[in-house]
Amino acid sequence: MKRKRWTALLVAGLAIVVSALAVVLRRPREAPTETKGVSLDFMADYFGLMDRFLGIPFRQLTLRMAGIKEGDGVLDVGCGTGTLTLMEKDKVGYFGKVAGVDIGTRLIAKAQRRASDRHLDVDFRVASIDELPFPDGTFDVATSSGMTHHLPPDVKRAGFAEVYRALKPDGRYLIVDFSPSTGLWGKAKLAVYRQLAKLFEEVRYSIEVTEGKLPELLQQAGFADVEKLGTYRVGGFVPITFILARKK
Repeated sequence: MKRKRWTALLVAGLAIVVSALAVVLRRPREAPTETKGVSLDFMADYFGLMDRFLGIPFRQLTLRMAGIKEGDGVLDVGCGTGTLTLMEKDKVGYFGKVAGVDIGTRLIAKAQRRASDRHLDVDFRVASIDELPFPDGTFDVATSSGMTHHLPPDVKRAGFAEVYRALKPDGRYLIVDFSPSTGLWGKAKLAVYRQLAKLFEEVRYSIEVTEGKLPELLQQAGFADVEKLGTYRVGGFVPITFILARKK
């Protein structure tokens, strides 16, 4: 059993490294001071494979963790091709309003087509988390699934403040991302990440997530009652953590 666990962890680690390298090699090069984060636009045609890996139960769990209900206004930040966003629209119903933003133009275009095909009214826009095109206090709930590790540190901080601004009083922000690295394996993984971070800015962006600093950054942005709701193992072995924060 222990051998299987270490094998699974090794596979997960290699998958993360390969994914980071793929992003580095495929995405257009940008100056670090100009980038808003890692764009997965080049993967627009392959997001269906990612959705199958994550699985619908994982998405449904995300909806439950966020506490989304009928009539809510919901913002999905880093929405990709809109799989979670469209499920959010199904949840809030006709009178609920849902918007999704992503920096990937092809991703948003595909999300818009998917919404149109299903005759769903979802406001998909090309935008960055640190420049949300919505008035103050627009949404009851915001979600970010698997995207905060793609953000440079300054964009994370400004972005969390923007989400806070766009939420109504007592609004909720659910972040779903890699679990903090703990124990012997965690320390080893962090050591590898820190070495890779010297070469790849994309890996450097994920360090704050794997170090478990997201709750602290959310509090700095003004959020209160920041709590870890639980952990889910995607594919049975990749640990993903749900973090919920509330606007004061």
